[in-house]
Amino acid sequence: VSYVWLILGLPLIVITHIVVMSVTWLLVISIGMSKVHWRTLRQILYLPPNEVKTGDSFVMDLDTRRRKKKGEILMYTHNAVNLYYYKYTVDGMNIIFVNLLFFVILSLILGYTDHENKHYSGVTKVILGILAIVPLTYYIGMAIICISAQSSYALGAVLNATCGTVVEMILSVVVLNKGNQSGSACYVELVKSNLAGTIIGSILLIPGLCMILGGIKFHSQRFNHASAGISSLLLFVAVSGVFAPTLFARMFGDLECQKCESIISNSTPTMNQSVESYYLHCTRCQSDLSGLDGDMSLYNLHIKPLVYASAILLPIAYIVGMIFSLKTHAAQINADYMRSLEEANHEGHQHSVPMWSRLKSLTILLCSATLIAFCAELVSDNIKSFFKSSGISEYFVGILVIAMVTELPEIINGAQFSLENNVNLGIEIGTNTAIQVCMIQVPILVLIDLIYPFNLVMVFNDVHLYAVIFSVVVINYTFQDGKSDYFQGSALFIIYIVILCMYYFMPIPEQVKCT
Repeated sequence: VSYVWLILGLPLIVITHIVVMSVTWLLVISIGMSKVHWRTLRQILYLPPNEVKTGDSFVMDLDTRRRKKKGEILMYTHNAVNLYYYKYTVDGMNIIFVNLLFFVILSLILGYTDHENKHYSGVTKVILGILAIVPLTYYIGMAIICISAQSSYALGAVLNATCGTVVEMILSVVVLNKGNQSGSACYVELVKSNLAGTIIGSILLIPGLCMILGGIKFHSQRFNHASAGISSLLLFVAVSGVFAPTLFARMFGDLECQKCESIISNSTPTMNQSVESYYLHCTRCQSDLSGLDGDMSLYNLHIKPLVYASAILLPIAYIVGMIFSLKTHAAQINADYMRSLEEANHEGHQHSVPMWSRLKSLTILLCSATLIAFCAELVSDNIKSFFKSSGISEYFVGILVIAMVTELPEIINGAQFSLENNVNLGIEIGTNTAIQVCMIQVPILVLIDLIYPFNLVMVFNDVHLYAVIFSVVVINYTFQDGKSDYFQGSALFIIYIVILCMYYFMPIPEQVKCT
């Protein structure tokens, strides 16, 4: 009978336990039951049945057990289902993002085994690729956090902001390479929309969410007014350098209109003579860098040198700002803020004990970056199918989906810091991300385009220009008093939603559509 059970019954029960264990683990809120099934598979299933007894906390005579000492508790779970199991971690990683690694495996298998989309559509591959990038981005963020936890406070904020920059550089290069191979302008516009979306989201969304969460929990919070002022000034420098070529192109470029009609107007007769006037009525006009017959002399002779000059000056300005805030004037910048925290009996920033060593963090960072490159290639290969099927604007996808997926670690870390009464670090992460995009990421893209041409024209759409400048002005006004609450955060968040709505309903020029 034992052998028959071992051959016929045991495999069926093992498979059942594995399926139930996997489902309860993926549901997160039932992790306790998943552990029960795992312990059953590992130990209890192979014990003699007469040695295993079941019971609950109400029927077990614990005093009798202590006296007789006839057995031990092999398995016990307090709650089979609990909403707070979402806080469970595996090696320091949140369980939700550990479960999302399933999409990494699934997207790579489906993407690289079905190249011609015979079994799975391009839309499915794009969605899986984006979902796969989410946990990998979080792993990069955690690796950088572990490295920054072993460094200084201000450097920690810079390293946290670096996470999104690393991921975005990988995505941008992969998408630009795909655009260069296909000859479509939509890929370049996706990259520029991604850059603008990251700047806007880092300035409005991240500080806004931090202020809302911190304000709800602590009523009011303080942040380093001096450091925020330096970040605001660097933002103005960064935005002026990135968008100076765009302003130059708007002033000296030509207008390209979709349709023009010649209108003849008869004016009031004067001295028995009728005067006719002619004018053009044009619609859907936009600035264009190419003159008649595709002449690009304006861009090649004037705008491109300005782009190169900005690409040289922006990293210099970033280095000067970092030396000023982290080295030469660090004490003056942080002195008043730390003093105000002590007067308010708040705790200052304290680094948590790093979960991973620097070597392990670096290894995870490199592996995650490599996997992101593969997932980004899947997204770029199938992005046209996604736009054809969904009908969503290319600008909206670049501004929201691509930009915010790469910014997920900054959003989560900023929210966690604000809930720990450290909204200052959450705000610094957001502003440092926007600064790094302008002063580091854009110059690197210009350098890459110079070495390996991607036809990257660093002239942005007018909507990008006005939205970014408006966001910088708003956040600079918010930083004036050095205090934050949920009202200020709500204002920033609502402005961000309004900008997203503007992009969603924005008409897309035919030449940049990915169809």
